[in-house]
Amino acid sequence: LGFFIKMKKDKQWAYFDNPITYFTLIWLGYNLFEILNPNSPAILEWVYTVRTVGFIMLMYFVFLYHIRSKEYIKFLIKLWLFLDVIAALSGIQQEFYRLFPFEQTWLFRYPERFKLLFIAGHLRKWAIFSDPVVFAYNMVAAALLCVALIFGDTKVYKKIILGMLASLFIFIMLYSGTRASYVIIPAGVMMLF
Repeated sequence: LGFFIKMKKDKQWAYFDNPITYFTLIWLGYNLFEILNPNSPAILEWVYTVRTVGFIMLMYFVFLYHIRSKEYIKFLIKLWLFLDVIAALSGIQQEFYRLFPFEQTWLFRYPERFKLLFIAGHLRKWAIFSDPVVFAYNMVAAALLCVALIFGDTKVYKKIILGMLASLFIFIMLYSGTRASYVIIPAGVMMLF
């Protein structure tokens, strides 16, 4: 919201004059129009579906406005990978050491949560994220980012580091016990070629 208020003052809309912006606006407009759908059983279904995806789509405008240089993109990628390394270390901590007291409190607060996360005698890990699925998807996304960057114009030592990080992220992703993330790896690699 603050972004759009700022844009009302700045009036620099030339950043957004491209086909992706028009497609995004059409998609957002269509989803807003879906509120009026008479066949929808409840408005809450629309809210749950559109709020997360719509928020991500709105972030496109924020990123397009603020990301102005390759150096800033490089910084964001390094920050992303650094935060994922922290998440991976947290996953290792949960797997090989023990849960922190606040993690144990969170896990045992609701018996249903424990039943979902303790499967076949093994506790699914979630690291610093809200649940194992988010943890797994973040690890896979970071691994695929590293693989994609390996094919870029980078120095050999950086390619080795990226390969080691990709291996780490894929290995740590296994602690989450999220089967759906296994499919993302070959699908993402196929998109590279």
